[in-house]
Amino acid sequence: MKKLLSLSLLALLLLAGCQGSEQVTPVAQATATPAPTDTPAPTNTPTAEPTSTPTATPEPTDTPAPTNTPRPTNTPAAKPPAPDRDEFQPTPIVIEGESLEPLQVIIKAEEKVRQLDTLTISQVVTMDLGPDIQQTVEQNCSVDLPDQTYCVTETTTTASGQEPQTSTNEVVQIGEQVWLRQEGSEWQELPPDVLEQSGISGQALQGLRLSEFMQNANLAGETIIDGVDVYEITFDLDVAAYFASLLSEDIADLFLESAEDLSGGGTMWIGKDDLLPRKALINMNIGIEDESLTTMTQAAYGNFNEPVDIPNPAEE
Repeated sequence: MKKLLSLSLLALLLLAGCQGSEQVTPVAQATATPAPTDTPAPTNTPTAEPTSTPTATPEPTDTPAPTNTPRPTNTPAAKPPAPDRDEFQPTPIVIEGESLEPLQVIIKAEEKVRQLDTLTISQVVTMDLGPDIQQTVEQNCSVDLPDQTYCVTETTTTASGQEPQTSTNEVVQIGEQVWLRQEGSEWQELPPDVLEQSGISGQALQGLRLSEFMQNANLAGETIIDGVDVYEITFDLDVAAYFASLLSEDIADLFLESAEDLSGGGTMWIGKDDLLPRKALINMNIGIEDESLTTMTQAAYGNFNEPVDIPNPAEE
């Protein structure tokens, strides 16, 4: 059962990345295929501590940071979001004279993405499947809204004492039709209901809004990414609700009954002038019995309304 759940989670992350046109997640770190360099991670991110945190208690210095989830040096770790308490008051963001809560800014960013003609999404997902196994997924997607997506995905699995195993595949989705091409093979047309057959709700993916599962969104500061001024917004993530929206009802029940610990949070960087997302970082921890699945997803967005190349396997 644990293997089934781990594979289902991996499929979720991959397919969610292919549906990036409907969300700002990134889907979704391997060294075999470096992540895109045209959108570097912020290096001078200002730090804003939650206003409700007492200043009299210093941060402990004798507790080392966890080492079971490697973090790339070019992406800042997600800052802890504000505590979930009644007195929590998010720092407002003033846009064109209107005072908005940070969550409202994220919602506006999602709406902006859906109004685009095209964009590209690059994401890296690192999963610690146990003390001896790590899996890294690198995915680059071109999106032509509203319903065309082309993703190239490379998956590398590293197990203790073994050589890393790498596989590559391509997926094209045009409307309701999906094609898959494994490395070195021809395009294979998949059934239109392939998402439902794999235990994932296509309808939920199409309508997914990550903001629906966010809590305690707060402005951490402002910085610059690739010459663009951005807001840096941290948040908690309701992981149980997030996965329940992706999984079919039967698998969702199995997953949620087995999971003992579900926690997560992240950071989004949103352009100040155009309110388009530039980067995202999401961390999640899923505990099942005596095992723990830890994931870190980094995503970068760009090439807004620029031409993209999406192959049509039906014409090849």
